[in-house]
Amino acid sequence: MSLARLNKINLQFGNHELLRGASLNLSAGDKIGLLGRNGAGKSTLLNVIAGRIQADSGERWLRDGASVSLLDQALPEANDQSVHQVVSSGLGDHLALVEKHQVALSQGDAREISRLQEQLDNSGAWETLQNVDTWISLLELPRDAAMATLSGGWRKRVALARAMAPNPDILLLDEPTNHLDLPGIEWLEQRLQQYRGALVLITHDRTFLQKTVTQIAELDRGSLYLREGDYRSFLKDRAQRLQAEETANTLLDKKLAQEEAWIRQGIKARRTRNEGRVRALKKLREQCAHRVKAQGKADFRIDSAPQSGKLVAELAHVTQSYDDKKVIDDFSTRIIRGDRIGIIGPNGAGKSTLLNLLAGDRRVQAGTIAFNARPLTDWPLPQLATLRAVLPQRHELSFAFAVEDVVAMGRLPASASHPARERAIVDAALGLTATDHLRSRPYTALSGGERARVQFARVLAQIWDPPASGTRLLLLDEPTASLDLAHQHHCLRIARAFAAQGVAVIAVLHDPNLVFAYADSATLLCCGEVVAQGVPGEVLTAARIERVYGIPVEVSAEPDAPWVRVAGNRLDPLLLPEALVDR
Repeated sequence: MSLARLNKINLQFGNHELLRGASLNLSAGDKIGLLGRNGAGKSTLLNVIAGRIQADSGERWLRDGASVSLLDQALPEANDQSVHQVVSSGLGDHLALVEKHQVALSQGDAREISRLQEQLDNSGAWETLQNVDTWISLLELPRDAAMATLSGGWRKRVALARAMAPNPDILLLDEPTNHLDLPGIEWLEQRLQQYRGALVLITHDRTFLQKTVTQIAELDRGSLYLREGDYRSFLKDRAQRLQAEETANTLLDKKLAQEEAWIRQGIKARRTRNEGRVRALKKLREQCAHRVKAQGKADFRIDSAPQSGKLVAELAHVTQSYDDKKVIDDFSTRIIRGDRIGIIGPNGAGKSTLLNLLAGDRRVQAGTIAFNARPLTDWPLPQLATLRAVLPQRHELSFAFAVEDVVAMGRLPASASHPARERAIVDAALGLTATDHLRSRPYTALSGGERARVQFARVLAQIWDPPASGTRLLLLDEPTASLDLAHQHHCLRIARAFAAQGVAVIAVLHDPNLVFAYADSATLLCCGEVVAQGVPGEVLTAARIERVYGIPVEVSAEPDAPWVRVAGNRLDPLLLPEALVDR
């Protein structure tokens, strides 16, 4: 039974065409993975399905009574609301009915109580309300805890509970695995496999995609292509389609070149009997001019820095607590110039807290932190900002700054005495992160992945200049969370290139395979304690991962291309990122 339908949807933001004649039919039991590069319009398409965004043209139809639930890519606010309040907010009209019923009860209005009671019984609101506690229990959420006390991973679980508690007919998930640890991802896989409604999800986790969907919809240059089958089958079909497109384009270019050579002969082309050929040439030119090209790749170079002191930062017996709960317990480490450190661990292990302490955003309750041989608290913030840059988990801005202005914010701590140099650095950071084509776009119009790349460009611009003294520190909190596969590896290759020039890089990552591929040191955290530190291959053993995450895993013994997978899941070579062997 059809639940929703999009027919020939067109949508354009400014001069950027996101959707061009997109059509999609959703029925109960459909499980669709929506693919496309960052900025292709995937999140926009989900919002069109949900009715949050109005298309420029085309038809959106939703069956009467069908419910839609959308999980946003952004995390819920870290505010004073309780977990129960946030999860309940997903009930929509049902929650409003319950609240009205409670008001009527408090006022003793018998007629209103009776009327609302009948509506509650007929709508199934009581059952839906019970689902809130069910999902809170299933996800092991702290019911009465304030959102501000939760880590990013736990706030993601709250958002999942909010989206799934209404038991919607159509479930739209935008990057549901972002910020989740391995057990959380495995749990979600099982739930989605059991889901009976229509599911459309966006994810850059290829293994998760392979295990949860039975159809693939690819959004490529504004057009939507839908095919039956899993992700592996899609990869093969897409390669054939792109090859056919390339062949057709080659033939078109060849024919155009021949006709252009003919038209340059002059007088022959102006004869009456050749007017049809001239018209055909004009059509060829228009066809080539409007041809939408696939995105290319970016190359990068960065300024080299002179040698400076080797010790960048030192943490000694650092302890941090929230509401009597220790999130960092007696942590000590030394960070050396050029280090590439991957911090990994379950949700709530203390990873983001550790980065916040290193950044100087929080004061240490016990222990000490030194940065470039000075206590971190002794650094004036403007001077600290020229040596230390932080990419946070959240990328929201409320004002529609142009992208190039957002990146230029990274240069505010620097001297403004050389404006041409400052502009050149902004341009270089945009080019390095492959965001130059977005420079004039309003930041608020960007996709989640595009925002992440723009913010990455901002922090790179912030510490672009090699300092006269001291060593730079780059702190990245889940830098790959909103990125597609290509940009995940592009981002971490950039970080690796900065490390090669002496910048110390510390990144919080959830994927142990990325730690293997890009880090030369790993720190495994659990419950605020360091489980192990050292070479990734020695830290991320199967025994340790199983003990920390509570799930069985397999770890390869290949020193040049190690990998981790959940035990019992056959590894498909098509699902392995190429960068795992590109060291």
